[in-house]
This record gives sequence, C-alpha cells and structure tokens, in this order.
Amino acid sequence: SQDDPDRINPTGVCRLLDDLRIDPVSLTALVLAWKLQAGVQGEFSRAEFVTGLGRLGADSLDKLRSRLAQTERALAQDVGQLRDLHAFTFDFARESRDSKVLPVETAIPYWNLLLNGGPFGQLLESWFRFLREAKVRGVSRDTWNLFFDFVSNPDNLADYDPNGAWPSLIDDFVDFLKSKLIE
Repeated sequence: SQDDPDRINPTGVCRLLDDLRIDPVSLTALVLAWKLQAGVQGEFSRAEFVTGLGRLGADSLDKLRSRLAQTERALAQDVGQLRDLHAFTFDFARESRDSKVLPVETAIPYWNLLLNGGPFGQLLESWFRFLREAKVRGVSRDTWNLFFDFVSNPDNLADYDPNGAWPSLIDDFVDFLKSKLIE
C-alpha cells in the first residue's frame, strides 16, 4: 500500500484475489487468509504474505492457485486441518482483537463456508435455527471451538451427556433438538 509499504491494503487484497480468480467471500479466500496467518480481515502484512507463500511453496500466481486448491481438497479429508481452519476463523472474523465473542450474524456465514455440506449439513441448519429462535447474539471462543467437536462426531448427539464438558449453549441446543423431535 502507498500508506504503508509493509502492508497489502484491502484494495491490494481484492486485486490479488481477482488475479487468483477467487471470490472474496469464498472458502478459498478464507483458506488463503489462514495459510498466510492473517491477523486482520482484508489486509496482509509483508511478513504474513512472504512467510505464508514460503510455507505454501508458492512463488507464482499459478502455484498459489494450485496450492490453495490442494489445501481446500485436503480439508474434506482431514478433520484436523479443518479444525485448525475453524479455530483460526474465530480470531480472524472478530470485529476487534478485544472482542470476546463473535456476533451470530458474523458466525453463521463463516460456519456456512466451513461446515456446509458433508456430515454437518442438516445439524448445521438446526443449529442456525436454534441460534435465531433463542435470540443468541454472540458465540464465545469456547462454544465456537467445541461446536466443531460436537458436529464432527455424530456420536456426540446420540450419546449426549448433559453433565459433560459442553458449553451451556450446546446443552440448550440439544434440548432444542429433543423438543423438536417430540413436536
């Protein structure tokens, strides 16, 4: 950027995404931010960019595009990588570094990017419905991270222990699901 030569500003990030033919609100754009370990939405520091490209082994737009596609495909096979991306997203999506919660209206689109489809789909829609009906305004880091663990193992719902170490919001969600089954 002209203001700070050690930062790629939002205009530069948009230009990069355009050059890579990546939709700015896609999973691929989020994967790029994750692999660069971006601290702020819409910009990259020189260090984040250079170090991230080195980690990806990408020294051209074509290689970067290819590495991002490989990484995105790997997410479908590797729950550990998806968990890491999911955890990164909480901090990345926060409105400020001081925010302790992620607003639900921010969290839902990110969950849609990260978890839509696969084994998560139907449970995810119920989760969104629960959050809206319960008028939940924000999600803590603990709930964000443990929700991933909850939905990534179908046995967690079948064998749900209300005395387990789940956040109370997940307890309330399970009660919500049970009440919908009874109706």
